[in-house]
Amino acid sequence: MKTSTQSQIVEKHQSILQTKKDLAIFFDALIKPPRPSTNLKKAVARYNESIKEK
Repeated sequence: MKTSTQSQIVEKHQSILQTKKDLAIFFDALIKPPRPSTNLKKAVARYNESIKEK
């Protein structure tokens, strides 16, 4: 018999990954993440500089 927590986890998982297409897109992003954009690289550099100053 499943516990309430187990049921909640299964329900949440099923609601997030409704279709096989969703599942494929999700795991593809995990296995082959996109390269960081120029804007993301700049944001990381700004963040790293801001935490050095503290």
